[in-house]
This record gives sequence, structure tokens and C-alpha cells, in this order.
Amino acid sequence: MIKVIYIEYHAKNDGYFPPMEMYPNFFTYGFAGFLGRQFKRFYPDSDVEVWRLDSTIDEYMEAWVENVWFRIFPAFGNGHTGLYSRAFTKRLRALPPKTILNVQWIHHPLLYSVLLLAPRNLIITAFHHGDWSPYFACNYLKGLRRIKRFCYIIVEHLLINRTDFFFLLDKRDIPWLKRTYRNLEGHYTIQPTGIDFNKYKGIPRDQARKELGLETDKKYMFYLGQYYNYKEVDRLCEIYKKVREKDPDVRLMVAGGSPKDMYYENIVECGAIDFGRRLQTDLFKFYSAADVYVMVAFRDDMFGGIGQAPLEALACGTPVVSNSIRNMPDEIIDSVGKCPGNEEEMIEDILYVINHRERFINCNKITKAVFDVSVLQEKMFGIYTNLLTERS
Repeated sequence: MIKVIYIEYHAKNDGYFPPMEMYPNFFTYGFAGFLGRQFKRFYPDSDVEVWRLDSTIDEYMEAWVENVWFRIFPAFGNGHTGLYSRAFTKRLRALPPKTILNVQWIHHPLLYSVLLLAPRNLIITAFHHGDWSPYFACNYLKGLRRIKRFCYIIVEHLLINRTDFFFLLDKRDIPWLKRTYRNLEGHYTIQPTGIDFNKYKGIPRDQARKELGLETDKKYMFYLGQYYNYKEVDRLCEIYKKVREKDPDVRLMVAGGSPKDMYYENIVECGAIDFGRRLQTDLFKFYSAADVYVMVAFRDDMFGGIGQAPLEALACGTPVVSNSIRNMPDEIIDSVGKCPGNEEEMIEDILYVINHRERFINCNKITKAVFDVSVLQEKMFGIYTNLLTERS
């Protein structure tokens, strides 16, 4: 029987986290909780736990949710220095041989501490979530933050090669990881967390537009997310203006942001239709109403992979124009959308996809065969099995 432990952390004042009163969300929230529950769902005979170091609690907590043990360890430290816990270390060092650890984040003190403290007879994997290689960070940051990354470089050279396997989100992290990991070939895969395609069912376009109060005879681009710099929403607004110069019937609808966001005024100024924050259960209507899903992903410091929203759009049958889909297998990219290299290409690609929707009619089926959560969990199970065989 495979025993897998998914490990993550939560630091005080480190963004939104469900309050303790929200059961079971307080235990299950986060990437580790999602991955652990999904693995148990598809491989019920496996022994799955989710561990979290948490600086917001004072006592050890645990819960049995969806046949998975969730264990939360009180810890000290913060998101910058890392979190540390004697209780966590003690339980980590007592694990039986060949237990598989799946640590969330790669270039981070969480993985470094696990690599340092875990017994040699454990199998250690790490899941990338857009975190920067310290080599990249040293080229990008200044001051004390750069000095900290220099320290990370030393730590990675000393410890990272203890990692048995990497689940990477973004191809661009490969050359950076190779600077510290001596023989990366055969020890990584490009793999997002994936989505459950059965939860995203598209509806007829005209029906979706009527339910949302949109004009049925127009053409629609759609973007979902905060209106901020990481998604380059200011550039998206400028791209939209140029698209409309070429085709006045195109409209941009956006959702997921608020008037407090950095580029809210850009959204208003460019004339986009702003739906604000919406329930997850309503998003299928927006994806279905759109002719194309758009996301700007040209920043050099973004290693976030394909992104969840593009996969959700494709699940609803809406093609995608974004540089982020470079992380899909080369043989399917042209069947699910376009991967522009710059703003001018993005303008032309948006217009092409809008006017050639028939060429992307199978984007749902093609994407589901590669990125449905069942497919990705099967792939993960195969990797775990191979790692256990190698240790036999």
C-alpha cells in the first residue's frame, strides 16, 4: 500500500485563510488538501495524510476528512524565513521507510527544511507553485531580498539533490532548477493540479449570453481574475482597445476583481463589462458566453504554468489565447487556442480565434484527455509507483 503525505504551510498574516470555525475548510484549504483528497479519491486503498505547519495555532490539531488524516502542527517563523515545529520534526523522523512526501513549493524553506530533517529512507517529491529559483531571484531582486536568495542558492546546492522527483508547473523553471539539481532528466514532469472537467459543463452560447444580459450578436473576450499587475491587466486593456479598432463588434467582459484592485480604473476606461466577483458555481456561464478566453502572461517573473482559469474555459468549450499555454504538450496547442509571443501577436490571435471557432470545436475533449484531474492523478500514481520500485 502506498503511503503519501502532502505537506504545506500557513503563516500568520500571509493572505486569506478560512477561519478555524469553518469546518472542514480550515483543515482542507490549500494545494496540499486538494491534491491529497484527490489522490485518495482515485486510489482509495492508499494511505493519505495532509500535514500543515501553521503559525496561527498554539496546539496540535487533527481531523479525519474524506478518508484523509489532516494534521496541523503549531509552528514559529513566517513566510519569509520559513516555519519550524518540533512536533512536526518529531513525527517526520518517526515515519516508516518508503513513505512518500509531496512538499508544496520547491524553491522555499519548507522543502529545504524537509530535505534537511527527513530520514534518508523516505521518498521526497516537490510540487512547484510558481515560486522563483533563487538564481532567477538574484537577477530580479535587489537589496536584502537579493541577499536572502543568495543564501537560498547555497542551501539548494547543499540539499536539493535529495529530492527524488519534481512536479513543475512551468517549463521556464527547468533551466533554473538545473543550476542546482545535478541530473534533472527523468526526475520531473510538467503537471498542473488539474481540474475536474465534469464540474465545468458548457451551455449554448446564446443561452449563456441571455442569462448574463449580454448582446447575443456581439463577439466576446473573457478574463477572470483580480485586476492587478501579476496578470498584466493594464496590458490586457490596451490589447482590447486595439482589437476593437480592428473589429468594433468585439467586447471584453471581466470578472473576479473589485474597485480596490490596482487596474480597476483601466477596466473602466477601456469600456470592459465588469461583473465583479462571482461565485465559482456561476463561472461556467461566463466561459460559455465567450468566444475566447484571454490572459496576458508575458512577464518574465511569472512561473505559474497554464493557470486554472484557462483550463476551466477549455472545459466549457471556449478556446484560449495566452502565452501560458506554452506549458501544454506541443501537439495540442493549436487545437485549443493560440500562444502569442507578444502583444501584436496576441491581437491577431484573438481575432483569428474569434473568427475561426469551428477550428477549436474539440478543445474540451482534447484538453480533458490530458488535464482532467483523473488523468493527472493516474500519472502521479505511476510516478509514485516507479519511485517505490527504484527503492526496492
